[in-house]
Amino acid sequence: MLQAVRRLTAAVTLGAGLALAAATGANAAVTVTLTPVTATAGTTVTVVAASCSENATATVKDTALKVDMPVADGQAQGSFVVPNEWRAGMYTIAVRCGDDTASGKLTVADGTGAKTGSGSTASDPAAALALTGAAAAAVAVAGLWLLKRRSRIDV
Repeated sequence: MLQAVRRLTAAVTLGAGLALAAATGANAAVTVTLTPVTATAGTTVTVVAASCSENATATVKDTALKVDMPVADGQAQGSFVVPNEWRAGMYTIAVRCGDDTASGKLTVADGTGAKTGSGSTASDPAAALALTGAAAAAVAVAGLWLLKRRSRIDV
């Protein structure tokens, strides 16, 4: 039984290591955050591209709006004012940082709607999934280690 637990632990540890190696490439995934995510005409919206170490550009799909985002402290940041001519609805803000592209969603509301929170999407969902799997594997290994350790304790 003990040998089976050791083999399982080794397999899970190896799998977690491979998942982490695949998930952590040369650069972390660029993540776009908008503040606020719901706005009305005239509202200033801040766009931040985390893990972006170079100047970036944000564009709003189906509009002529373009935002320059200079880099500071390892992230690119810019802002814009929601134009009066934008209709209520969902707008996709795409940020280009070097070879990476990530996006966020902005909801434009009529009148004076509530301005809430921030939202984001990662440019590489596979990396996020791999990191989640690696974390789950690490928890499994820790659980097996605790069970093994507990079996050695005399009561």
